[in-house]
Amino acid sequence: MLSTFLESDAEVHAIPLTWWPRQPTLEQGYSKVLMWTNFPRYLFNGTLISLSAALVSTLVRALAVYGFFRFHFMGRSFLTRALLASQTLPGILLVSLFPFGLTLVFSTLTLLSSAWMLKGFIDTSA
Repeated sequence: MLSTFLESDAEVHAIPLTWWPRQPTLEQGYSKVLMWTNFPRYLFNGTLISLSAALVSTLVRALAVYGFFRFHFMGRSFLTRALLASQTLPGILLVSLFPFGLTLVFSTLTLLSSAWMLKGFIDTSA
């Protein structure tokens, strides 16, 4: 990817292919991506969604795991199984095109695996 990014358009489409550009240039790659596309905005949106999902997932799973595995309450077994069963649904069913929806989806999809890891930690620290 790096070599293609530093090649001119003519070199990218040349046959035979080259492993490294003969005359590396930043004019073809960086300027096109950064100036002529919405890449900076996409990068910002992706970073915002990822950080939001990580934060929400961490907060929710910590509270959920503590409640599920420290306290005994009616329906605990059912809720634990329901969480496990929810992991069988494909994520594409829940995907939204809005940042809040993506944050919610990513947080939900990582909740169970994180919950099981946190359960082990809480069990050993007691």
